Amino acid sequence: MADMEKLLAQVRQRQAERIADYERRTYFAGEAVEIPREGALPVRFYVHRPKAAPEGPMKVFFNLHGGGFIEGDAVWMGTFCQKLADRLGILAVNVNYRLSPDFLYPYQCLEIDAIYDWLKANARELNVDVAHCGIGGFSAGATIALNSVVRWLEAGQRRYTCCVLGYPMVSADPSDNDADSPYPAADELMMRAITYYFNGQGDKPECSALRADEALLAKFPGVVEITCGKDSLGPEGRRFAAKLAAAGVRLDYANFEDALHGFIEVNRDDFDPGDPRRTPEQEALNAAAEEFIIRGLASIL
Repeated sequence: MADMEKLLAQVRQRQAERIADYERRTYFAGEAVEIPREGALPVRFYVHRPKAAPEGPMKVFFNLHGGGFIEGDAVWMGTFCQKLADRLGILAVNVNYRLSPDFLYPYQCLEIDAIYDWLKANARELNVDVAHCGIGGFSAGATIALNSVVRWLEAGQRRYTCCVLGYPMVSADPSDNDADSPYPAADELMMRAITYYFNGQGDKPECSALRADEALLAKFPGVVEITCGKDSLGPEGRRFAAKLAAAGVRLDYANFEDALHGFIEVNRDDFDPGDPRRTPEQEALNAAAEEFIIRGLASIL
């Protein structure tokens, strides 16, 4: 118990040290929206509309940032979401989900459900078509997106028409992570906190899609997946792509062999310019990966 209290204190201290940085980066964030929920905290997100209004209702895409479930903010992905909105003529919803350890799985999935319900209830006013709704993210955000897809499939609904997985954690079992990789996706504190986040449910397919059977995987919507060669999560992500393909899922998959975990988020104007992962080589890989995602969404969403 004492060790757990120490862990939680360390995580909260780390979160407190980063809040000011997130607040400085709202200049790319889009239109801030907060919707109330009865008996729960409001859900916070940013909306990005295309500069050129499309004819007819817009398709929708939910984006979820990374950060190991314990850090990060939607402001990291503001320019990315605006780029999706402008290039695809869609409404991009950049979700600022609540973080662990104060909010454990499946809290974040329920926040996404609340936003979806709000969009559906206000579809005419917002000019959106939630029948064409995609979801995706990066690292922990990709995992939450995947959790949401599987939860609805298990409930008998294919709510999302596509899913974007940027270097996802597809298994909550630490043994599936490449512990010997010289490129760890998370430090020791974050790895311990991730186990806590799954709230004792990590063995369920909704938390560990890598363990899902072929019958469940065959129900998946179209998937756009990216893995990194320099990433401890890379091997499990590649195994998951192979399982999706074997199940007959529409899959657009690319492995960026020289990419580091987080390269799509890190190499953007929204992120800390001093991050050591930000290099001309990684920026070029990011540009290629973004184009890959946009092409995939254009054909699947």
